[in-house]
Amino acid sequence: MTCFIPAGGEGTRLKPHTNRIPKPMLPMGDPERKLIDYALNVSENCEHILVSTNFDPEKAVCVEEYARRIPGVTILRDKRLAIGAASLIDYFDILSHEDSNGDMVIIPADHVFEAVDLFRFQDYHQELRANITLLVVPALDYGDYALVKDGFVERVVKRKIRDSLSITGVYIIRNRYLLDWIRKELINGWEGEGRSMSRDLIIPAVSKDKVAAYLLPENGYWDDAGTIHRYYNNNMRLSGGRNVISSNAQIAPDVPINSSVVINGPIIDKDLGLNRTIISGSNRDYNITFL
Repeated sequence: MTCFIPAGGEGTRLKPHTNRIPKPMLPMGDPERKLIDYALNVSENCEHILVSTNFDPEKAVCVEEYARRIPGVTILRDKRLAIGAASLIDYFDILSHEDSNGDMVIIPADHVFEAVDLFRFQDYHQELRANITLLVVPALDYGDYALVKDGFVERVVKRKIRDSLSITGVYIIRNRYLLDWIRKELINGWEGEGRSMSRDLIIPAVSKDKVAAYLLPENGYWDDAGTIHRYYNNNMRLSGGRNVISSNAQIAPDVPINSSVVINGPIIDKDLGLNRTIISGSNRDYNITFL
């Protein structure tokens, strides 16, 4: 199994806190743990790990240096504006060397996981002989929803309804199926920006091909931490409600800080109290969000 981690986005949903630091490098639950660590750790036993980074070298370098600490990681820098997992199309030459009978798992770099066993996920995918298998969880209040029967997705809907399950954005795709899709896209004229793996591959496949759904076990956890509120809530959940403070932050003595996330190296003077806050920046040039 090959793991593909798209980590080249602009972090638009987390601005202004991604103005200086790429989203995958934001702290999550601990100052030393980065958001991308969840994707890297869950994929560490895959045969190959591919990490796509931002086309802008200034935004890409720190992610690339961090990801290369993991043995077996190959960096694929996006060739154009951030296009997420659909950037796989730009790497057709590399992917075509993969085992066509193997599988690729796609894990976004801004997701938080617990108890995700990729090999059980893959076993399920192969037992059902699916072309695509979606990781799903009990219905949440955002995203797309799957209606599932006998392990296969019957349709995808935009609102939560009875018996629907949330689609996480984590997929296993048969390599041969993925390569066939890429070939068709290239023949039809790949236009780059504005493409979506979910919209352009996953959802259309539901109506014509074998798309399965794998329900995360009850002891597991998944969340997309790419928005301000979900980023904050996941930090508080993982830290037990304690502050998550970057080591290079400069905080004056006796500054009241409660349940806050401090990113990078802001100078926080004693006249600034923080309660349920995200603050990022350097020196006294910082951005602050009150939750």
